[in-house]
Amino acid sequence: MRTKVQTFSKIQNHLSSILFSVFCMAAAVGISSACLRIFRYFSRSCLLIFVLFIMLASCHAADRLYGILCSVFAILWLKPGCVDPCTDFPFACTDHLADILCAVVITAFISLFTFSLSKRAAQVSVTEARLAEAGQESMRANLLRAICHDLRTPLTGIIGSSLTYLEHHDTMTEDEKKELVRGIYESSTWLIHMAENLLTITRIKEIDLSINTREESVEEVVAEALQKTELRHKGCSIRASVPREFIMIPMDATLIEQVIINLLENALLHSGTDQPTELLVADHPGFVSFTVRDYGRGIPQHMLDHLFEGNGQKGSASGTKKGSGIGLVLCKTIITAHHGTITARNHTDGAEFTFTLPRAKETDHEP
Repeated sequence: MRTKVQTFSKIQNHLSSILFSVFCMAAAVGISSACLRIFRYFSRSCLLIFVLFIMLASCHAADRLYGILCSVFAILWLKPGCVDPCTDFPFACTDHLADILCAVVITAFISLFTFSLSKRAAQVSVTEARLAEAGQESMRANLLRAICHDLRTPLTGIIGSSLTYLEHHDTMTEDEKKELVRGIYESSTWLIHMAENLLTITRIKEIDLSINTREESVEEVVAEALQKTELRHKGCSIRASVPREFIMIPMDATLIEQVIINLLENALLHSGTDQPTELLVADHPGFVSFTVRDYGRGIPQHMLDHLFEGNGQKGSASGTKKGSGIGLVLCKTIITAHHGTITARNHTDGAEFTFTLPRAKETDHEP
């Protein structure tokens, strides 16, 4: 069945090439005949007209032969050097046989070159599509690894604490029991947070990473993200700096809030310091930047280039907190969907994550 389909497809391509080649030559003959009637002698424009249509036919041909046949037909019809190339077709003006042969060779070379370029362009397009698909598969695999890693850590804690309580609850003190329950609660909260991240990812289309955006207030989005972070982390210290100017940029407010929350929690959990975490918003020509800066242990140098690949690594140095791989993969996915950038680096006293969101172009506001 597959062989029949392939054979039918080849026949269809060849028929299409024949029809298009005939159409191109007919059009060239018609236009060049009009030029000959107007100028009454052989015009160089006639040859250029045929060269143009030979190139068009070669671009859409299924085989090199069609371009060569078009070249032969064009030169036999034109017969360079003749006063009236369309008379005594096809063997008039034998004195100019050498010119005719040279013209055939040149136009045939042009058709072969055009055919080769068109096929190479098609191969490049196929290669780019395969590379894009491979990139999506790589992102999907990295995301899956991050999910597995982040699921295993809190679940192990819940199972361990539950088993300890079941086996030793008779001999445990009330404080020890409360500590186990607190650990189960924290791990469960982490699982809920991770589930929110996964649900957020499902809102973004896999193929083109497209999202629906509208003009949102930067100050309101930042305030909402800070409020949610402080509710999850009682007593945390975060210093925010937002420009006084009222800034509106196109975004999905819920997704950007999730990015800010993920980066703030990453700093709070993995920085290893009690110093305040900073959230700095800066307005630039063409874009707005958001920086989450901590004053802790920093990020190991070997991890800087792989933080957003979701390899199940911890967000900072050798911390003992739960992994944040899926959170950083989510941040990268969301910012990419917004046509922005996200980077991580170490500064003198810690680490910082910066992402940018482009401003709306002026043409976007025109009716």
